[in-house]
Order: sequence, then C-alpha cells, then structure tokens
Amino acid sequence: MIALKNKWILVTGASSGLGLEMAKLLASKHQANLILVARRADRLAALKTEILATSDIQIETLVADLSQEAETTKVINLCLSMPEFGGAILNAGMTYLGEHARITDEKISQILQLNVISTTTLATHFVRHFEQNGNQGNLMVISSLAAHYPTPYQALYSGTKGYLTNFLNSIALEVRNPRLKLSVFSPGGIVTEMTADDNFKTLQRWLMPVHLATREAIHCFVSGKHNYVPGISNRIAFAFMKVLPLRLITVILGKQYRKALRL
Repeated sequence: MIALKNKWILVTGASSGLGLEMAKLLASKHQANLILVARRADRLAALKTEILATSDIQIETLVADLSQEAETTKVINLCLSMPEFGGAILNAGMTYLGEHARITDEKISQILQLNVISTTTLATHFVRHFEQNGNQGNLMVISSLAAHYPTPYQALYSGTKGYLTNFLNSIALEVRNPRLKLSVFSPGGIVTEMTADDNFKTLQRWLMPVHLATREAIHCFVSGKHNYVPGISNRIAFAFMKVLPLRLITVILGKQYRKALRL
C-alpha cells in the first residue's frame, strides 16, 4: 500500500462528483498534495479553499478542457515538474444517454477526445515516467461496469470504458517497474452530477451513493488493486453477468433504459 503523504497526486474531473470527493479524502485521510484539474475555475477555487481549511497540504489547480490536446499537455507538464509526483486518478469523462442515432458528430468527437484520447495520453506519459525512473507510483483509471457488457442507450460511453479497461489491463502486463501499480476502478452508476439528468430518475435505485464509491475508489488506488468493482450488489451482478447469456443481459438493460427514456 502506497504512502501518499507529501506526494503529489493528480485528480482529473475534480470539480464535482466522484472526483471532488476523492480529492477531499486524499487530503484528509492520506495528506496527499493535490493537482486538481477541471474545466470550471470557480468550483476548483471553492474546492481548494474547502480542503485547505482543514488539511495541511499543498494544492495546485489547473483549469483545463481535456478534450483539447494542448490542455492535456499542460496537465502532463505540470505533473511531471513536481519532484514528488506520486501518481494520478484519471476520472474525467462524459456520457451520452439516449438513442445513438440522435447523437451529434460534435458530441461524439468530444466524448472520444475526453474519455479515450486524453486519458490514453495522460496514462501513457505517466507510465513512461515511472518506468524510466523506477520510482513508486500509482495510476488509476475510472472505468465502469458498462465496460464489461453492451449498454444500450449509452453505447458510446460503454465503448470508451471498454477500451480504457482493456488498455490499462494490457499495459499492466508490460510494466517492468514493480513499484508502479495500475488500477481499473469499475463502478456501476453513481449519484453524481453526471446522473442528475431527468432521464436517470427511474434508474436512481441502481445508483451507488457517491461517498461509498469514493471510499472504495481510494482504497483501490492506495492498495494498487488491479481491477476493482465497488459494492456488494455490483460484485454480485458482475458475477452473474459472467454466466448469463450476453443477449439476455442486453435485453434487460435495454428495457430499463427505454423505460427511463420513455421510448
């Protein structure tokens, strides 16, 4: 289990939801110095003020849209300039809930750039950094249970999370530095700003409270667990999905989503 005190840890998508709560727990429980990245300057500033009021750590904030290549490069440069850079939680992501035929080209590009290209670029540079210097480090990508089975009406999101899961699991088999731990955290739905859309209302009973997801996410990160599904109900569902016919799972999910979307 990595000791994070005085280490610099990057959290992307830190202005709300799981990212925000993970940042607060990293500071209060593990005394980690934080590099917080998000698009909304006011929320980052408020989070920094809140954390520093109760924790004796250092915080760097960077306002960045990670769907833009130049912004991703800024994050990489900032992180690797820190003498005690200890790792990253790549949490930033977007979804689209609805019929895929109705999604715009602009939204497709934005989701792919953020969920896939930016996360891939960040992970690649950080893995290279720790492989070259041999230092201890942890890298965690926030994936989803949707990575493991087709998810109707969240097709693009499911596809991007499937890519990220396979990508990081594959790199983990290549890593030569025994002090570098790669983790994939795969929750089901979480009660966050992303799931506050009216279309998610009928799906609320399936969503995990963010404080519970946060606690398990940080446990996964500091312990360097390879693949982690939080919550007993999620783990049971995941086990069933491995034995049930894929077509049946997809039909059941599709029915729930059609009901939520009133289709």
